Amino acid sequence: MQQLEKDFWRCLLWACGSFLFTGAILSHFYVVHSEDHYLYIHTVLEFISVFVSFAVFTMAWLTRDGLEDRQGRFILCLGLGFFAVGIIDFLHAMAYDGMPALLTSGSEQKAAFLWLFGRYVAALTFLAAIFLLDREKLPLVRSALAGLCFVIGIATLALVLSTYYLHLIPALFTEQYGLTDLKVKLEYGVIALYLLSFKLLWDRRSCIQETISSQLIWYLVFSIFSEIAFTTYESIYDTFNMAGHIYKALAYYFLFRAVYLSGLVDYFYTMSEMAKMSAEFLNDDITLEQMLDVQMTKLRKLMPQAERISVYLKKANDCYRAVYVWGRYSNLLYHGREIQFVNIEKKLGCQLTLITRPRKIPAQIGNDAYTPEIGVAFLAAHQMLYVPLMAKGTFLGYIFIYTFSRTCSFSHEDLEKAAVFQKFAALAIAQAINRETVTRLSYQDTLTGLPNRRRFFEELSKIKYDADQYTIPFTVVYLDMNNLKFINDNIGHHAGDQALKRIGEELCEVARQSDVPARLGGDEFAIIFRHTGLADGQQLIANLKQHFSALTVSGADYTVSLAVGGASYPEETDNEEHLLKLADDRMYEAKRIMKLTMK
Repeated sequence: MQQLEKDFWRCLLWACGSFLFTGAILSHFYVVHSEDHYLYIHTVLEFISVFVSFAVFTMAWLTRDGLEDRQGRFILCLGLGFFAVGIIDFLHAMAYDGMPALLTSGSEQKAAFLWLFGRYVAALTFLAAIFLLDREKLPLVRSALAGLCFVIGIATLALVLSTYYLHLIPALFTEQYGLTDLKVKLEYGVIALYLLSFKLLWDRRSCIQETISSQLIWYLVFSIFSEIAFTTYESIYDTFNMAGHIYKALAYYFLFRAVYLSGLVDYFYTMSEMAKMSAEFLNDDITLEQMLDVQMTKLRKLMPQAERISVYLKKANDCYRAVYVWGRYSNLLYHGREIQFVNIEKKLGCQLTLITRPRKIPAQIGNDAYTPEIGVAFLAAHQMLYVPLMAKGTFLGYIFIYTFSRTCSFSHEDLEKAAVFQKFAALAIAQAINRETVTRLSYQDTLTGLPNRRRFFEELSKIKYDADQYTIPFTVVYLDMNNLKFINDNIGHHAGDQALKRIGEELCEVARQSDVPARLGGDEFAIIFRHTGLADGQQLIANLKQHFSALTVSGADYTVSLAVGGASYPEETDNEEHLLKLADDRMYEAKRIMKLTMK
């Protein structure tokens, strides 16, 4: 909003300066060289206004089904109202002497009336659009059709009054005295309506995108100065009359930018990119990191000036993992890097924020609040866009978007694109995390955290395929816990669960990263040792028998033991079923021997 205030003062100073320039300098050329010359300029300026009015209406009408929020209703109301304004401006342009007669010949009275009529319709349309910002809901299709019929009626009324009933309109301009008091007072009435619109728009500026609000402020300021010019001219062919039309054309230029470019084109372009991105997520097999690659590619397209993008997702407490890294300083803050950022939700907030001086962040939040390498990027950055990822009130992580060059800055449009992107990205990431969680749980034993039976046999098939293709041996080991039923019945199921968890922890310790430990169910466990032939496998089995002969459980006064048996592929068998049976038989033989030893 600070930028919006700067835009307002810049616009006001620019308009005041140009108005003073018009009064001080162009007053020496008070009368335009010829009426024909003025007529040509006037027609061009008015037809620019007519084109903008019809363009605003056309775009708003064609996209009305997508204009369902408050801002959308604001734009639709402007579009409908300016359809009537465009017709009235066309009638005004045709009312000048020298233009083709439209029902009746042109006159200064007719031109002045249509000008005032069009300005009041424009000002009241703006007020109506602002009041719609306070409405939560509105039947869009029905109100749009009713509004179209209403504005067509307004335009028809302007045509009838300016032709057949013009004699009923009090004098607004006379050859002898120029502007009448009534005309001047009515112009002041339009100015008052524009000032009221400005006040109401400023109070409700948070309801509209900042780019749109900024352009509308320029529209209102130039419209006010246009009306001021029309309280000072003495001839419809003089310089101040022309200046008023020039100000009006400038005002319509900013209206066009607000509604057509910022309000619709940018919005629907961003939504189109988000739709394309969402379509790629329909694939159930897409992983979180693949999805992030798609998202960040879209973000880099939307913000080509970005020089670094990093995405950090929350792991636990204040620990975050870099799940996407692109751009400068990737050697320090690389993909997969875990960092600490203490209370980032409180220190940087949960709202999308443009940080114009990132180098001040360390002093503001404390150097001990984050991993030191992040400070390197903070100190070097020119601007940083902080995009928190929130879904259903849960803080998932955040995106840092940097620019380092002073010639690259984020604009209003970039912030609005980022806001749209933020919603899509956070929802998609939350769904991807949930999907991965569900997938992990479907392959994971909930008690021990080990892969379950389903995952074990899927991995076994993959490992056997590699072994057949590349002659890579492996060994399968079965383990079975002794006396689980006794522990459950005599000490309690909680003790049995603790024993199973302890076994799971030990299996993770003895297994290498490439191996596959698993709980097959109940008291049965297994491990697949990759790249392990017969000799190494036999040594591993011997070590496991020793390791699991008496395993202590933390906080318990008993120990547990496991029977161990295994078989190697392909030295002992080249058949998967036979391999498993062989390992199972050997495990049960070991179990029988252990029972005899206990006796």
